[in-house]
Amino acid sequence: MLAAVALHEAGVAVGDRSKNQLWSLLRRQMCHLSSGHGPIHGKGTSSKDLRDLRRKCVTRFSPPSLQRQCVTAGPSGGAPSALPDRRSRHRDATLARQRGANQAVACARQGARVAIVGRVGNDAFGLALKASLEADGVDARQVATDAASTGVALIMVDDGAQNRIALSPGANASVGTEDIGRLRSTLATARIVSLQLEVPMAAVCEAAAIAHAAGCTVVLNPAPAQALPDTLLPLVGILVVNETEAAMLSGMTVGDTVSAACAAAALRQRGPAHVILTMGAHGVVVANAEGSRHFEALSVRAVDTTAAGDTFIGALCAALARKASIDAGIALGIQAAALSVTKAGAQVSMPRRQDLAALPAVPQPSPVVRADGGKF
Repeated sequence: MLAAVALHEAGVAVGDRSKNQLWSLLRRQMCHLSSGHGPIHGKGTSSKDLRDLRRKCVTRFSPPSLQRQCVTAGPSGGAPSALPDRRSRHRDATLARQRGANQAVACARQGARVAIVGRVGNDAFGLALKASLEADGVDARQVATDAASTGVALIMVDDGAQNRIALSPGANASVGTEDIGRLRSTLATARIVSLQLEVPMAAVCEAAAIAHAAGCTVVLNPAPAQALPDTLLPLVGILVVNETEAAMLSGMTVGDTVSAACAAAALRQRGPAHVILTMGAHGVVVANAEGSRHFEALSVRAVDTTAAGDTFIGALCAALARKASIDAGIALGIQAAALSVTKAGAQVSMPRRQDLAALPAVPQPSPVVRADGGKF
């Protein structure tokens, strides 16, 4: 997807897709991949490897051709990654969308009006993806159909609820000037534009420039992690990174709250007003003009963390679209992400606004100080 655009709060009618129907499509696609002719590949990958993965540990596919819509940010993009080497266990197979589409759904389920811009292939995955977005109230009219196949991602989850992803970008790689033009038409009523790096960097930079000039808050999730042009981050209002992305972009080791605050503060010097660093069960660190603060995570039993990042970003964007403060947005994101990891799957695990009512409140953030007692 090129961009997810959060418009304003509105009631969203939500429907459910037929899981059996969608999974039958996935199984056929996996059989194609297992034949050795499919788009997913990696160093040292053989047809036997893919057949073994299909039999033992397929968790889900995620069509990655749309970028976030509605303030979300999401998984995958770039060149196909090597197949994961972590030992994985089998789970019930579920359908997962691409990072941008996931974030769009997460945002819509928290009550925001969402539109999405991007590309899918003229195939069963593309049709299923657009139908699923529309079922969750996401405006997918600006999602174009491309000659390339819809991107797919194979996700495996281990016994510790952690995941590994192998992907093929498909139609995402074709996002360009035409898609930027469609993005322009959605900005008149937009407040938040969410971007990630599943599409060519040139398209991301141009989209950020257009959204920034239109007065929208640009939320960037630099995933998959890669070097960023110096011109991009000054256009970004909110940078959302995990530990791996923060370490790659800052050149610093991120292993605890203090090192996370150091990395976030360093990234903030490159332009974003707010840098949010998510650390899973260790909470969230934010760096902005008020200094660096740490939010504790909610304690839950994690089953599958695959959708946590996308859910966090979607909820954050929904809160910001309602003109909530950055701290309130982070707190909502933490609640939504905490609930999402208690279920297997991606979009199926993403909570709706009413689902969060029973969760405890996120504790007030605490300042992060340097080892010498100084402030960031």
